[in-house]
Amino acid sequence: MNKIFQALVILLVVSFSLLPFLVSHAEVVEDSWTTLDPMPTARSGLGVAVVNGKIYAIGGWNGGGGAVAVNEEYDPVTNTWITKTPMSVPRRTFGIAVYQNKIYVIGGASGTDPNTGSDILCSFNEVYDPLTDTWSTNGSLPTPRRGLDAIVVDDKIYLIGGYRYISGRIQEFNTNEVYDPSTGTWTTKTPLPTSTSFYASAVVDNKIYVIGGQDEFHPDVNVAFNQIYDPETDIWSYGASLPTAVWQAAAGATTGIMAPKRIYVIGGMPRHDADGTNITQVYNPENDTWTFGASMPTARCDLAVAVVNDVLYAIGGHPGFMVLPPNYAKNEQYTPFGYVAMNGPIIIRSDGKVDPGTAPIQRDGNVYTFTGDINIDSGDCGIEVDRDNIVIDGAGFTLQGTVAYISRGIDLSDRSNVTIKNMEIRNFMDGIYLVPSSNNTITQNNITANTGSGIWTAGVSNNITGNYIANNNIGILLHVSHDLIYHNNFINNTNQVEDICWTNPWLPSSATILDDGYPSGGNYWSDYEDRYPNATELDDSGIWDTPYIIDTNNQDNYPLMNPWFPPPTPEPQPSESFPTWIAATTVIVAIAVVGAAFLVYFTKVRKKTEKVK
Repeated sequence: MNKIFQALVILLVVSFSLLPFLVSHAEVVEDSWTTLDPMPTARSGLGVAVVNGKIYAIGGWNGGGGAVAVNEEYDPVTNTWITKTPMSVPRRTFGIAVYQNKIYVIGGASGTDPNTGSDILCSFNEVYDPLTDTWSTNGSLPTPRRGLDAIVVDDKIYLIGGYRYISGRIQEFNTNEVYDPSTGTWTTKTPLPTSTSFYASAVVDNKIYVIGGQDEFHPDVNVAFNQIYDPETDIWSYGASLPTAVWQAAAGATTGIMAPKRIYVIGGMPRHDADGTNITQVYNPENDTWTFGASMPTARCDLAVAVVNDVLYAIGGHPGFMVLPPNYAKNEQYTPFGYVAMNGPIIIRSDGKVDPGTAPIQRDGNVYTFTGDINIDSGDCGIEVDRDNIVIDGAGFTLQGTVAYISRGIDLSDRSNVTIKNMEIRNFMDGIYLVPSSNNTITQNNITANTGSGIWTAGVSNNITGNYIANNNIGILLHVSHDLIYHNNFINNTNQVEDICWTNPWLPSSATILDDGYPSGGNYWSDYEDRYPNATELDDSGIWDTPYIIDTNNQDNYPLMNPWFPPPTPEPQPSESFPTWIAATTVIVAIAVVGAAFLVYFTKVRKKTEKVK
């Protein structure tokens, strides 16, 4: 017992000595700019999109080299860039949008015809899946053009306005084409009141704002219009015009969660032949007014803006229309007016209430659904759950911490029958804490970059399935665990799975089931082939023939050869209001009854006739 006590004392001393180094003390100042690490590839005319808290900077123009297909991923938490799989065809000034965590790149131009000077336009629609780092192709844009945006409202992608240069002739568009990703079909809606291209756009409360831009045939060329489209009614209206007309600006909207609802129009060119500007123009859609924010550090145009947790990132661009390259690799962060970081933890209390009430979580009975990313800046836990028998659905959003000491993404201590699904949990000490707990379900989450463990479980009959568990210190830490763990992808964790009894021998070992039997299989392990170079496939099943050993009590008997992905959802079949077999049987019976009735009737008539004779 003395040895145990001494070990605990040493652990506490070491832990508290590390505390000052682990806790973040970053101060947030509203209406301010910060310069961050630049993109690896300088360019303008690029598109940016946000998926699971990561920013993807795609395509663009690098000056003398023309359009590029580059795809670079930025992590705002670590302030780092990595290169991903590029598009199949280079392009610039295209529309870009996110639908169901996939990025749609539509329209744009791949270059210029050397003989005519005409744009070489791209009509096809490339789709990028960040989870698999792969591209595919979908339905083409009916009216090829560039200098347009792609805007998502109610699961539809709107491609509005745009421009093309063909055989010495400029054509500005007021076209409003709508793509339905679920069916791959296009429809046409009410066009823009004023044709425009190279505008800034944003969505607030399901209304699309098309702001500024250029119309070569308008007397002012640059337009300051604020054209507002309501997809529900298919009607356009006008809001207050930009204080300073700009084209090749970019815009982003804050959600009202961590900053008030505003649209920020950043940079651009005040005239068609001017240098880029650094102005930040701020629109309040609630009272239809404009003001100015702090100036961007680098004046530029043809840039892109991404929004993560109500913080804006101005990326790329070039210095102005009359200036040849260099293009910029700049990445500058803007903290908007009224920004307040979420200071955790968020608590789902035993009576079902969410505290604080401003947290981006919507309750419907026992189902709690994220309505936005949750960024815990205080170094505290993310979500503390004090209620059993509930579902917490991340709806594809991210729960993010600051890698603080003893911080937990979701704390399920002493909980049972809680489901955690469809979210990314990152940058905590422990992503999900199940010590102790029972009969909980952890499914289809991305659990990444946690400095302790992705999941720490001391549970009984917890079901941990279908998760992507990557780049944690320990993927899953077993602590006298008796859980079911299968169909997970363990990717590049320092230790994929570890039993706490290895370093605490006085504790009993875990006895966890790490597969779902044959042929369903177990988990995918990124280090499997390095550990078992002589393993072969088992009966063409996609399963290795050699178990993945954790320790003498825990092993995956049927490790998967490839990463596991959820099976596709079957297409809904049209339901029959009345089953065909019942209808057919009814008709047959009816015919039989009518036939019998006629037989009886004619038999009686014949007998009467015979009597008369």
